[in-house]
Amino acid sequence: MGEDSPATLAITPEALAKCLALTFPPAMVQLVQELVAPIPAFDNIAKIIQSDPVLSATVLTLVNSPFYGMTSKVTNLERAAVVLGTREILKIALSISFQQNASRSIKRSKKSLFSDWRLSVWSSIAAEQIATRLIPKEAHLAYLAGLLKDLSLFLYLCLEQDGAKPEDHACFLWLEEQQMDAERARWGETHAELTRTLLSEWSLPPLLLEAIAHHHDMEQLEVYSPLSQSVILATRWAELQHATTPDHGAIIQFELQMRALLKLDDAQLEVLRDECTQRFESLLQLLGIQNASPDSRFYSQSLQSMQSFYFHAMEISNSINGVEGMGRTICRQLRWNWGVEHAQLALRTAGGNAFVLFTILPEEASLAMNEAPALSKLPWKVKGEKMQLGPKGQPYGELRYTVPPNPVRSMQEMPVYSNFITTTLAAYYKDHAVMATKARVLQALPIGVALTDLEGTVLDVNQRFLSFDGGNSTPGGVGYNVAEVLKNTLGIPVEPMFEALREEKDRHSISQLFYVSVARQHGEGQCLYLSIHRHEVDSSPAYLVVLEDISDLSAIEMQAFKQRDFLEKLVAAMQETILIVNIAGEVVWSAPASLHLVGRNLFEFTKPTGTFTGDWNRAFLATGPAPAMPVEVDINDGVQDVSQLELVFSPLHEADEVTRSYLVVGRDLTLIRRLEHKIRQQAMFDGLTGLFNYSQFNTVLTREVERSARTGRGMGLIFFDLDRFKQVNDTYGHQTGDRLLKLIAKGVMQSVRKGMDFPCRYGGDEFAIVVTEVDRPTLEMMCTRLHEMVRKQCQDTVSLSIGVALLRPDETAEQMLQRVDKASYTAKHQGGAQTCWED
Repeated sequence: MGEDSPATLAITPEALAKCLALTFPPAMVQLVQELVAPIPAFDNIAKIIQSDPVLSATVLTLVNSPFYGMTSKVTNLERAAVVLGTREILKIALSISFQQNASRSIKRSKKSLFSDWRLSVWSSIAAEQIATRLIPKEAHLAYLAGLLKDLSLFLYLCLEQDGAKPEDHACFLWLEEQQMDAERARWGETHAELTRTLLSEWSLPPLLLEAIAHHHDMEQLEVYSPLSQSVILATRWAELQHATTPDHGAIIQFELQMRALLKLDDAQLEVLRDECTQRFESLLQLLGIQNASPDSRFYSQSLQSMQSFYFHAMEISNSINGVEGMGRTICRQLRWNWGVEHAQLALRTAGGNAFVLFTILPEEASLAMNEAPALSKLPWKVKGEKMQLGPKGQPYGELRYTVPPNPVRSMQEMPVYSNFITTTLAAYYKDHAVMATKARVLQALPIGVALTDLEGTVLDVNQRFLSFDGGNSTPGGVGYNVAEVLKNTLGIPVEPMFEALREEKDRHSISQLFYVSVARQHGEGQCLYLSIHRHEVDSSPAYLVVLEDISDLSAIEMQAFKQRDFLEKLVAAMQETILIVNIAGEVVWSAPASLHLVGRNLFEFTKPTGTFTGDWNRAFLATGPAPAMPVEVDINDGVQDVSQLELVFSPLHEADEVTRSYLVVGRDLTLIRRLEHKIRQQAMFDGLTGLFNYSQFNTVLTREVERSARTGRGMGLIFFDLDRFKQVNDTYGHQTGDRLLKLIAKGVMQSVRKGMDFPCRYGGDEFAIVVTEVDRPTLEMMCTRLHEMVRKQCQDTVSLSIGVALLRPDETAEQMLQRVDKASYTAKHQGGAQTCWED
């Protein structure tokens, strides 16, 4: 909700009670009481309805609407009651009376309330239809609870000030995060509880009041009565189906959950949706409530269609090559799903400064692409239907197509499909496109980073670093020695820097400037800044080597560097934070990029990280040569972007000890930390399944074999592959195969013991589990769980051929692996879907 939400309006519950009495006349209260009566008295109902000529006419209009399919026109309430039933007439009258009385009292325009009424109408209709399947005799109570559950919010709309802006929120009834807590803090109870309090004066059944009080409590659904469950499910369904920003996955997940709770099959669920849809649209039309745009009417789509569109959206989201990949995927879906042969799709580029146009024409052999700075500048050829993708003013793109003469599926589904596309594009431009842009900027920075072992052999490296060695590295840059290559190609003596770090155990980094007299495209040589940082990967010591080209100095600056008179301009060009502090830690000078720090105390806006336990104050400088210190920076002025620096202190040797100052150089550790995390993940885990990878499997297996030999505790190994997996790939494609592997990996993780078993992806569709502290019955039980998991989750699409063994005395890891591999092959050879022991 916006600024005028109930949590902030200065209106008391007492004022709401008074507003209730003024807004809804006694006739409506009488209608409510008749509806909850065991046997409604038609004479009383007819008298109440006929006392309001407008209400009477409106009821008869709805009775004669196409929804009820009357063969002849009904001209009086008595006939309508005979045909439809007294309670049906009563519900119609009550709905009309509630909407008309509330709308007259609310100061907002009728149009601004359409989304609220759509939510209310769907809730009441859906609650009744769900209750019909759970508690048929109380279905009318569910309808009433769904209709009145947000009464207190409507009353707040009646009492809000004239200046309130309806544009502040698209739907006033939509439940926002933390809203319940805010309501309790403001009123002492939630709007649902407040509605129950207000309606308790109307002599309503306790079960109905309970359903109203808890209509948002989806988390504890199972503890409530069937009546409350019906209202809770209907409320959640309405919020998902009529949300301003739809969550397609949540809609599908909820409807599947509701199908299970109500014990419905697919056909019965579709009947439920159709019944709600027909009643909903008929009642909207009668009440004069404008329906949502066609692309937002998810309730009109079958669950099967919604799932289909959801998977289409996932395929678009997972497309490689960014915008181009998404555009090609959408065009392919248009052809396959609707048979569209004349279409053009424009999508905004990842950078957001242009549009790419994809064209499908039958006379063209392949998909044609064009690019222009604006939609209007693109060479549009296709005339026909037009759909804008995204918000007005800054759309993500536009789709134009010609309806084929014999579409494969209904063209009425196209607006909903475009909504799924728009949601996917919104996520891409918000997250993925921004990340891709940042990645390109990072690659363009003149900084190379390499991770090496203690001997200088490269373990991982970025592309910028590879560009420095003249193409002499191995493919991918892994496996060559940094010191040898940089010495041979650039003449940089790196080995002495490595040696200094090896000998000085307390030193964390070393840096040096080099002028390399290698011919360049524009100049005589390169000025390189090289720094080596002590590092660890999986508790193993390593080095991070950072190489930066700072040759973009002017000719005068380069000459000054050659003559060693370069300090001022070089410092101004460097990306590091460079400061001079006095003995108390006050910044007395800084490089231009850090002028906002002058006058502040270094020890106040930084704090050490890691294992440092000493004094972080002037005593730190007074104790002698200070080590390199990793710190966190806290400026709180929006200027400083770097959150972590490594500070290197160098004393400036003035004669006066009292006025001595120190040069402080801060290197940004953000890039190093990011690369460290990436390397750690790639070194241990399989990128697709998240299980331990092949390399980590061998490490774990060897370690646990040695541990078992020392402790005498049992250890086992399970090795299996998937039966018929190749058939899945060949039939449904590798993307389906990948999803199946992820599903199997998830099931494996749920089947093993946390901290004791180590599931790994051995390769392809082969998996292994290293099992510690285990005996034969436990291993057999685990294999049984694995078979059951696959049968349950994969529905016999694939099965497992499992080989299993216990570690023998004096057996090596390699010997044990050979045995279970042989057992797995035996299981496969015997038809699969079984477990074989290698005894």
